[in-house]
Amino acid sequence: MKSLRKIGLVLLSALGLLLAGCEEEDTSTDTDVEIGYSELRVIHAAPSAGEIDFRIDDLSYEGIYNAIAQDAAYGDQYGYYDAISYIRTFRIYEPNTDIVVAESQFEIYVDHKYTVIATDLEATLNPDLTLLEDTTDVPTGDTVLVRFLHASADTPSVNILKADDSPVVSGIERHFASPYIELPAATYTFKATASDGGELVLQFDPVTFLAGNCYTIILSGTTGSLSGPEINATIYQETSLDE
Repeated sequence: MKSLRKIGLVLLSALGLLLAGCEEEDTSTDTDVEIGYSELRVIHAAPSAGEIDFRIDDLSYEGIYNAIAQDAAYGDQYGYYDAISYIRTFRIYEPNTDIVVAESQFEIYVDHKYTVIATDLEATLNPDLTLLEDTTDVPTGDTVLVRFLHASADTPSVNILKADDSPVVSGIERHFASPYIELPAATYTFKATASDGGELVLQFDPVTFLAGNCYTIILSGTTGSLSGPEINATIYQETSLDE
């Protein structure tokens, strides 16, 4: 059974690096093709990787990858930024090098919002990239929208409960996210329990959700069978920089 772990509330920072190349890419073509944009952020949730660089392919120059975030630290998020909508290739690099740690290709659509997340894929601690589509809905009244991503490499399927043991979401498998759940804006003390057997996996610290906002909560770290940070939950508020 795990003891109380501190939850970090990470707000989007305007100090993140601009998505080099996305707004400056040469979008000229021989045909009249309208260029569309997606909103994109990245989150480092792979404790085994240390600091990393996130990069995205340059659509104008084959083999060139532009920086989204450099020296990204575990637990931090960067964005949102505008990115040209297309089938894009994302890479993780060792910081300030050309050594590729992971690569994934995702199709991103016009006027959609996405989060690209570095996670520990398996118990072997091989970092990988996961794409989540973020909601564009705005919570109504005194409510919020919240989802949970299970990104712990050695933790089984989990249920999320409130302090009174009422269920929030059940059966989140590793490397899967729950749907967004509408909750009243309030202060909650969640806990994660094993789906099979109900053993306590993580006791959250209280977190306050503010009305009208959307949140993603990521569980990452280890329950003890691997090296690295112990399992923890980090809350990310989804707010665009231009709002």
